[in-house]
Amino acid sequence: MGKFFKVLLVFAVLIIGGLYGHYRYILKTDPKNAPPTFFAYLSSLFEKESAQVAEKSKEQETIIPSIPSEHRKENKSVAKPESSEKKGEDKTPTPGVIEIPPPKTAVDWDRVNTLRRDGQKAYDAADFEKSRQIFKELCDVLQKGGQASNPIFDWALRYLKRSFVFSALLSHIQRSELASGKDIYLVKLETGADVWVRIIKQDEDKVTVEKEGGIVAEFTRDRIIEMAPKKPEEYKNYLLNKFEERKRALPSSDYAGRFVHLVVFAKKYGLDEKITPLLEEIFSTPKSEILVQMFIPQGDTDEYVIALLEGFNRDAEARNYRKHSWKVAYKPPTPSPSSSADETITQPKHTPEPPKEQPSNPPSPEPGEEPPLEHPDTQPTNPDTTGSEPSESTPPGLQKLTSAERDQVEEARQLIGEVRGTVAKAMNIMGTPECFKLGKTAMEKVKRAQKIVLTLRNKYPDDPALETMEGEIAEMVRIVEHIFPAK
Repeated sequence: MGKFFKVLLVFAVLIIGGLYGHYRYILKTDPKNAPPTFFAYLSSLFEKESAQVAEKSKEQETIIPSIPSEHRKENKSVAKPESSEKKGEDKTPTPGVIEIPPPKTAVDWDRVNTLRRDGQKAYDAADFEKSRQIFKELCDVLQKGGQASNPIFDWALRYLKRSFVFSALLSHIQRSELASGKDIYLVKLETGADVWVRIIKQDEDKVTVEKEGGIVAEFTRDRIIEMAPKKPEEYKNYLLNKFEERKRALPSSDYAGRFVHLVVFAKKYGLDEKITPLLEEIFSTPKSEILVQMFIPQGDTDEYVIALLEGFNRDAEARNYRKHSWKVAYKPPTPSPSSSADETITQPKHTPEPPKEQPSNPPSPEPGEEPPLEHPDTQPTNPDTTGSEPSESTPPGLQKLTSAERDQVEEARQLIGEVRGTVAKAMNIMGTPECFKLGKTAMEKVKRAQKIVLTLRNKYPDDPALETMEGEIAEMVRIVEHIFPAK
């Protein structure tokens, strides 16, 4: 035993002597970088060795992915992934091999901030088609970068929905030639009336002009006392004053009146800076979504209504609408002889998942930094493809109706569609005799639809879809009466 310790002692002395000799050599050849003491030299050797071991261990973890227990027996060669990277070798996935997913695309936060600024600018200027495209691109950038749970994505998605609806809502309102501010005159007539007009043509005997509402009139020279040209800014000041007078005359709760007499006026005559604040005010009011059904002349209004409600952070109302809408509950009859009142009811697709209402200035990440994430379990959403799946709680509305009664519901639907087209046409000729004719036609049709639904409601008082339909048509009657008052 004593002999064994002597041998160990000899080896230890030799090793320490060799290390000390190496330390003395470093002191002579590189005194600036040499450790100050022999013990510091020994410590640095141990630290280097530990770092090499840790680095080697990390490399092995990167190369060899963890394998679930259920795959370990059936695939023992997973620890040799380098063989699949050889040139020309078949890379077909082997059953049981766990592949490492590709890394997420890095998010360009400078690009994100630029898109946010540009989108907000277009939205505030009522250029809703442009803002829709920008917010769509912003959602795509964040989604591809794995940032769909980021609050900026939620903000952009909701503003995408607003832009989607507002663009459709205003697309059929034609801009008046007077909005350009060119060839504008203030004409004083012999009756004492002052009329702002756009000169179309004039000769020695008469002047042809366009007045507000798209009305073209002719004034003979002997009727005109004075005709003064006006600058574009002078005409705009006149329009702004008229806009404010109208606004003061309408209560904030009158969303239909504010849309027809303010939003349409601002759109027609180029007061774009007034449009967005008005729309946000109008559609923050309960039941205002009925305007979407009235003023979007084409397409399935359900997708627009749901997008609008979600865009204004009215998610509970959107879910309720999706659940109880009579358009959702009702499936039109088909000519197939096998169709019956017991057909399966399906829910139509609705809008893209576009914007949770946030302040006009959304949270800004620092350049080069990722903002904090919320709801990490949220899955990315494609703003242009996400639809609404049929809900198990969809009401069995209209299921008890006979075939003839379902035909009556379809007739009411068609009448409402015709009313929508009539109202959209009237928006561009407000105040003209033709507008009042259209109003009379719209009222006749909406009243007829109302009569059909009321008759069915008396027979089926507990039908939720008919109840919803009755309420919506009653609101449409009120709006038509408001837009087209009796002359």
